[in-house]
Amino acid sequence: MFIERVIFLIGAQKITKNKLLTELNLGKNSFVDWENRGTIPGGDTISKIATYFNVTTDYLLGRSDNPSPQMLDVPKVLQQVSVAFEDVDELSQEQVDKIAEYTKFILSQSK
Repeated sequence: MFIERVIFLIGAQKITKNKLLTELNLGKNSFVDWENRGTIPGGDTISKIATYFNVTTDYLLGRSDNPSPQMLDVPKVLQQVSVAFEDVDELSQEQVDKIAEYTKFILSQSK
């Protein structure tokens, strides 16, 4: 999945494999490894490629079909949270701690 997406992005940008490798300071045998050996580069390289093409690393790795980074609508999120906690003053400290712990868990799952 990785190599297919990189090749697609190269074609869409109308650049060569060599141009990508040169601009990202990657070894000239990188494509041979990725195509013929089926290897996937390390996280730093995947991140560089994602940044170069302005796509997510999840897209490159086939974890998502949406290439665009998702932007949070912060005002909407804040509104949803405030509605959810209209009676926040009625929560015990233990309940607040559980909410914080669960929030951290949810955020860790998205990384």
